[in-house]
Amino acid sequence: DLLPLRLAAGREAMQLAERAGNPEWAVGHLTGWHVGDLMESGDTEGAARTTNFGTDAATIHHQPYVHLVLTNCRAMMALHAGRFGEAEQLAMQCMQYATRFGQAGGAAAVQLFTLRREQGRLAELAPVLEHFQRTVPDSGVWQPGFIVLCCELGRHEQALAAFERLAAKNFAIGGASDGARAGGLVYLSEACAWLGDAV
Repeated sequence: DLLPLRLAAGREAMQLAERAGNPEWAVGHLTGWHVGDLMESGDTEGAARTTNFGTDAATIHHQPYVHLVLTNCRAMMALHAGRFGEAEQLAMQCMQYATRFGQAGGAAAVQLFTLRREQGRLAELAPVLEHFQRTVPDSGVWQPGFIVLCCELGRHEQALAAFERLAAKNFAIGGASDGARAGGLVYLSEACAWLGDAV
């Protein structure tokens, strides 16, 4: 929603930080969201430039959380460009940063899921996703990925059952502005095609 407004606001905020001589103000949450918005709009070159915005500021080197955000962005860019070796290395760094901050590393996990899928190695993640589905059954965030996993591995009945459960909840996957929702909807559209569902 409101993508043009988000893009304009992100550009303005970054310009203000640069004019003030404090580019580090924009590094972290702002650049992270703005990179996502730029990728959503198809501006991969702008996203790459934004990923490097302000990273040479001295104060940035003393903010590990900022490194987590920027490394996530770099992993996404490498994955998008097909540089899978680099993407995996960066995603693993993100996992280490996330563990340091007591976070689950959700963005890095999605990147690894996408990477393994592109490499034809999605079966390696089956035990992890199945365990997650059993232990956190009400979470809709990982359900679309689980459904795609089942489709790719030929588990038609399991995929259909999971898809129908999510449909009964009106496909509630993440919040309205949650990045997980956009990705989840893409997975679900693929599942519709795989399953021959007319939804």
